[in-house]
Order: sequence, then structure tokens, then C-alpha cells
Amino acid sequence: MEGFNYIVAIVSIVIGLALAEIAQDLPQLIRRRRGERIDPLVAGSSLFVLLTLISAWFDMWAIRAVPDIQSFPIFTLLFMHLLLLYLLASACLPTKEEDQNGLAGFYERQRRYLWGLYFAYELIYGFFWIYLQTRKGVPPLDLLSRSYEILVPLAIAAFLVIVRDRRLHGVGIAILIAQLLAGYWTYRVG
Repeated sequence: MEGFNYIVAIVSIVIGLALAEIAQDLPQLIRRRRGERIDPLVAGSSLFVLLTLISAWFDMWAIRAVPDIQSFPIFTLLFMHLLLLYLLASACLPTKEEDQNGLAGFYERQRRYLWGLYFAYELIYGFFWIYLQTRKGVPPLDLLSRSYEILVPLAIAAFLVIVRDRRLHGVGIAILIAQLLAGYWTYRVG
């Protein structure tokens, strides 16, 4: 088995564990008590984390030809990135015990933690993005013109950590989902 296959295996395991974390708590969200609504911010942030997990798996294919990915420093940073992704998955939905005070209360208690984790995740992603684009020979001006791909999610994550207004959170989550879908819509493995 070559080095990249080992990396794909560990990435698949961590992403699988993160997906299992969401799948374990998802029935609790779906089966609400009579008259209790699903909180759109909990549902939206969970959908966003789920899409982020899928996009992270797709990103692995894009880095298959980068030889430095198999070095200890880069792999360690990649593993930290994956750990943040797992923590995001475990923070986006309430467990049965956390659900006692309602979903809106859960979201408010998790808001800073959840979006702080995503901010850290996006910082590492930004490093990888710049590193991999420069390794591909993308000129600095082209990187600068595409910097919104990193800066927009970072700014929104910071905004969601600071601001408490639920409507603004809904808009921020919708923008994050739209940008992620637009960015990955044409990706293919193979």
C-alpha cells in the first residue's frame, strides 16, 4: 500500500466517525415531541457540517499528487484539521441529555464553541489551500483574486461567534451552505 492510501484510510476513518456522530444524534432531532419545532439554526448548522464532511473527503482526492502530504508536519496538521472536523460533528446536534432545554437553547449554548471550532478549521483549511495552490504553481495574483474562497467563511465564522442575532445566524449559515455547494458542485472523484 502506498503512502497516500494510508492517508486516505485515516481520513476515511475520522470522517466516518464524524458522520456516525451526526447519524447517532440525528434521530433525536427528527423525532421531536408533539408541538415542538425543529430549530432552523440547529438543522442548518448540522446540514452545513455534514456538507463540510463530504467536501473534506472530496478534498482528499485533490491532494493525492502532492508528495509533501506524506511528511510528518503536513500530516500532523491534516490530522488536527480532521480532529476539528470531528469536534464540529459532535457539537452540531444535541445528545438526548442536552436536548432537555429545547433546541434554541442548545444552539445558543453551542454557538460560540461550534463557530469557534469552524473558524479554527477554516484557518487550517486556508493554510492548506494556499500551500497546495502555490505547489501547483498558481501565481500569487490569482491566489489573491480567489482569496474570497477562504476569507468569506473565516469572516462569517468570526461573525457567528460574536453576534447573537438568530436571523443573522440564519443568513450566515445559508451563505456558508451556498458557497460550499457552489464551490464543490462540479467536483468529481476520478
